[in-house]
Amino acid sequence: MTEYEIIDLLQQRYSELGSLSTQYFTLISAYVVVAYLAGSKLSKLQLSIVSTLYVIWAVSNSAAVLNATNTSNYYLATLREMESTFPDSTSVPVMYGYLILVQGGSLLGSLYFMWATRRKGDNV
Repeated sequence: MTEYEIIDLLQQRYSELGSLSTQYFTLISAYVVVAYLAGSKLSKLQLSIVSTLYVIWAVSNSAAVLNATNTSNYYLATLREMESTFPDSTSVPVMYGYLILVQGGSLLGSLYFMWATRRKGDNV
């Protein structure tokens, strides 16, 4: 592969990471809105279905982010081996931190929000 092709593939991964982040934000927002508007009205079965699907989609999105990050790291290493002048500004540990802190934290936070909303509904 030429340097240009590797840089093009790397840019595609960066675009994919941006798209995945947008999808994750949309997923979190939708779950929080459902929790706020209908959380206390859902039966336990409905809550289980919604929350299970939500967790599956969130984890699969996180796995896709991890895959794109690992692929980006591979392309960057290949460019380094080719002694490319392409600026290597991506910090892979930052992406892993993003996965753990932002995606993991927002997943747990949104599940807690649903729990708190349902608990508040029980006390009314």
